[in-house]
Amino acid sequence: MFSPFKEHGYKVWEDNAFVSVNQLKWCRDNGINFAGTSRTTYGFPAELIDEKADKATGKWTWRMAEPGLLAAFWSDVGLCKLMSNFHVSEEGFVLRRMSGQADKERRTAPTAFVEYNDKMGGVDLKDFMRGLFTTSRRSKKWWKTLWYWCMDSSMYNGFCLYKWCYKEFYKRD
Repeated sequence: MFSPFKEHGYKVWEDNAFVSVNQLKWCRDNGINFAGTSRTTYGFPAELIDEKADKATGKWTWRMAEPGLLAAFWSDVGLCKLMSNFHVSEEGFVLRRMSGQADKERRTAPTAFVEYNDKMGGVDLKDFMRGLFTTSRRSKKWWKTLWYWCMDSSMYNGFCLYKWCYKEFYKRD
């Protein structure tokens, strides 16, 4: 799956279901920078999770599982878990809108989450647009669900390509 990325220094970001400790180790050993949100069932250290954490605080904890593998738990709008094989435990900040305030609030966060929020915006936008303009229908057959997802993703990719071509076409005038 990651063979084309070996030894090129790319940063690969994954979402919830695909980040595991074994995959982080394999990617690190093959020169691939790999990170993403994680679930506790895929090797995220359970002792880092604080379910009672105040969700608006911006507090975070971290642990280095072994040299080069970072696990971080951050209390943002929700409780977030992230694992990475190329980040260190440095502090950054994100800006969050707060209800009743004109200015955004500056909230502390691990640099891994700051970078994740920056890079995953396109995926979140695609998911949002897919929810608005979906072809999906309920089905008992799993392959139909996969078909609708592929069709929705293709339509969004086509829309992005159209916007890019339209901008390039009118830039020449």
